[in-house]
Amino acid sequence: MNSYFPHDSNARNDEKILLLRMKHGMEGYGIYFAILERMRENRNYIHVKDYNIIAFDLRVPNATIKSVVEDFGLFEFTQDGKHFHSESFTQRMRKIPKYRQSNKRVRMYNYNVKKWYEIIKQVFKRDNYICQYCGKAGGKLEADHIIPFSDGGSDELDNLTTSCRRCNRQKKNKSLEEFKTWQTKRRV
Repeated sequence: MNSYFPHDSNARNDEKILLLRMKHGMEGYGIYFAILERMRENRNYIHVKDYNIIAFDLRVPNATIKSVVEDFGLFEFTQDGKHFHSESFTQRMRKIPKYRQSNKRVRMYNYNVKKWYEIIKQVFKRDNYICQYCGKAGGKLEADHIIPFSDGGSDELDNLTTSCRRCNRQKKNKSLEEFKTWQTKRRV
């Protein structure tokens, strides 16, 4: 999973962004978000005020970078004037659960067991407490990742299904297609 940061779908209509777009067009808008991406990579989301480095990285003139950073109130400067940041961006990043801020993927039950069990209950109820692989009702049920977590599958409801313990252990980290093929070969 790549590094993540929130972005409002209507950010282009923000008053400050409109002023930016009126002066620099959508190029300015793209530069603004590229600067946020660079800030995302830095500790505490603060960027060194070195317009030459940013301009080189984004392949745009220094004057354009300077204008995007200084002319529209999108960024604030540290007291010494050597760094800049976006308070709204920093606030948004603080609201993101720690597991989403890192490139390392963490299973939900490792950071929020209570939420994980709530999701499992929803999955079982949705699937009528029936294993979706063999049709067995009741017994020891587990939530299985349809797309295995190890292959990038999520802990979201649409990627979880009810599985009996036996099927879940047999499926392991196989994809749904691989598991069905494996089951068919075992029956023959």
